[in-house]
Parts: sequence; C-alpha cells; structure tokens
Amino acid sequence: MDNKFYWNEDTIMYFAKQISDSEDVVINEMQRFIEIDCEPTGEETYEMLFKDLFNQVKQAIKENYE
Repeated sequence: MDNKFYWNEDTIMYFAKQISDSEDVVINEMQRFIEIDCEPTGEETYEMLFKDLFNQVKQAIKENYE
C-alpha cells in the first residue's frame, strides 16, 4: 500500500513504540491526534488520515520491532 500522506518520523515512531503497551489506547490516541492536530484538505477526511497514519505505524513496527 502506498503512503498517501507525509507524517513526521517522530510521530510515527512515537505511536509505534506505544502500541505494544495497549493497541486500543494507542488507536484512541491516534484518532485524537488526527482530530486535534490535523486538518483534512480538499477531498481528504479524518478517516483517510487515520488509516494512512495507522498503516505507516504498522509498517514502522514491522521494519523496526519484528
């Protein structure tokens, strides 16, 4: 899957490190981050932003922690 959005590497790694503690909590944190700190433009939606960030976090986990 191609990444659709650019995310700061620190943001991706923060969530990647945290997700091992409690995935549900981190998913909620990611959703809150998207709602507060991100602004969809054009045809983008918060859901699109969340899905892309989640996929990039999963990829970072696979590349760095497995």
